[in-house]
Amino acid sequence: MSDAELSELSVADVLPIGICIEGVRYRKFRLRAGTLRDSIRAAEALAEEGIDTTEATSNQLRYATIAQKLDIENLGRQLTLDEMLDMSDRDTLIIEKADDEIEKKLDALSESLPQSA
Repeated sequence: MSDAELSELSVADVLPIGICIEGVRYRKFRLRAGTLRDSIRAAEALAEEGIDTTEATSNQLRYATIAQKLDIENLGRQLTLDEMLDMSDRDTLIIEKADDEIEKKLDALSESLPQSA
């Protein structure tokens, strides 16, 4: 998939509350479509938190994966799972809405691709 196609498979928005890291509040974000690499890194992030992936809840896996796909504007690094879990419920709802929008874009892309023989 080209970079142009991947950039279309993202959603940018503003968190209503934002996340405060080292005294700075960040509100603008971009969430992109996930990759297999994101899933693997999410499992590794859970392990770093001492959570066995075979015993992790579906929410722990979901948010660990979202943290991998989430770019917080001007943060300059990847958001950690622990930071993701400290976000407000209201902010999380906005991120989940963005994730749903990306899934709709992926569905549309999948339907538009020619069927292989």
